[in-house]
Amino acid sequence: MKKLAISLSCLFFFLFSTQVFSQGNKKMNPGNSFSQSSSDYTGEAGNSSLSGGTAVNKYEPLGVEGSMYLSDEFENGEVLLADNSVMEDVKLRYNIYYRQMQFIQDEDTAAFSNPDEVDYFKIRDQIFIHTEYVKDESIDSDYFQVLLDDYCQLLYRRMVKYHKVVDTRSGDEEKEIFVNCCEFYVKKGNEPAQRICLNKKSICCAFVDKEEEVAAFIKTNKLKMKTREDLIKVIEFYNKLI
Repeated sequence: MKKLAISLSCLFFFLFSTQVFSQGNKKMNPGNSFSQSSSDYTGEAGNSSLSGGTAVNKYEPLGVEGSMYLSDEFENGEVLLADNSVMEDVKLRYNIYYRQMQFIQDEDTAAFSNPDEVDYFKIRDQIFIHTEYVKDESIDSDYFQVLLDDYCQLLYRRMVKYHKVVDTRSGDEEKEIFVNCCEFYVKKGNEPAQRICLNKKSICCAFVDKEEEVAAFIKTNKLKMKTREDLIKVIEFYNKLI
C-alpha cells in the first residue's frame, strides 16, 4: 500500500492553532462520578468548528469526569483514505468535544476537514470511522469506534459535555470539567447507524427483520443483554442469518 507524505495532506485537512485547545489540556481525574441533572451542563459540541460548542442534546446519566480527548497525548496511528492510499505513522488524537480527529503537521495541531474522504482511522488497535447516524428523526454524522466489523457493525459513540461545578475545596469558586458518556449504535450496510440500548426490547427492535430468530437466540443462550459482550454475540448471530 502506498504511503503518502504528510505534506500532501492539505488536500484533506485544515490547520488550527494549538492555542485554541489549551483549555482541553488540563488533566482531569477520571475516577469521579457525578449525580447532577443533565440540565446543569452548558452544552455538547456538536460541530467540527472551533468557535465554541453548540448545545444539541442533553444525555442521562451525566457521566464520568474526564477529558475532552480520547487520549490527552498524540499517538502513532494509521489513516486509510477512500482511494485505498495509506498514511502511516501519523500522530493522531481524537478530540471528542469538538468532534475532530487531529494530527500534528509542522509542529501545529491540524484536523481532518473532510473525514468522509477517509475509510478509517486507526489508533493503537482501535478503528474509527466517520459515518451517518439517526439523530432525533434526522440524519447527522459523527466519529464512531468500530467494535464489530461485518455487514451489521457495532459502533461506539463517545460524547463529552462541558460542565461547571463548585470547587468543594474553596466552597464558592467554579471549576470547569469535561464529562464523558457514550452510546452504542448498529449500522447495517450503507444505512445510517441506529442507536441501540442494552436491553432485550431495544435489541429485538433493531433486528426486526429477524426478530423471532434473535429473540429465540437470546432466550436459548440465557443472555441478559446488559453487557457489550452479549450485544456482540447477538450481532454475530444476526450476521450469520443475513
